[in-house]
This record gives sequence, structure tokens and C-alpha cells, in this order.
Amino acid sequence: MSVRFRCYFSAKRFIQKYKITGGDNDADRAPIFSRLVGMQRDQIAVLKAFGYDKRAIGGHYLQMAFAAVFGGVVFGVLLGAWVG
Repeated sequence: MSVRFRCYFSAKRFIQKYKITGGDNDADRAPIFSRLVGMQRDQIAVLKAFGYDKRAIGGHYLQMAFAAVFGGVVFGVLLGAWVG
């Protein structure tokens, strides 16, 4: 059995064991942002009442997600460079 073959099935068992694949809805895939949007639903309604469109409001949350990803990438690169 090749190493690649064993690694593939080890990763597949790990994903199945810890259920990394996500769920049926968006709340299972992104619990932090769905909770944030749920908590700010009243503010989103007010912004829509004042004339903001879905794209502008969604862009705000997309920027927050990109900021979190960018921060994680920078932290990971710095930590990787420091550890070696």
C-alpha cells in the first residue's frame, strides 16, 4: 500500500470521525457569523429601512470575514517563520 493511499484514507476517516464536512445549513458551517448576524438582525432591518441594499450590508459582513482570515494568515505565517 502506498503512502499516498494510506494518507488519503487516514484523512478521510479523520474527517468522518470529527464531522468536518459541515452540516445541511449555513448555521452549521459558519456558527460565529450566523450568530453575529442573528444578534444584529434588528440593526440590519433598520439599515434596510433607511435604503441600504443587501449587497452593501452583505459586503460589510464579507469584509469582517476577510479580516478574520487575513489576521489568521498573518499570524500563521509569523508563527511558522518563528518556529521554523
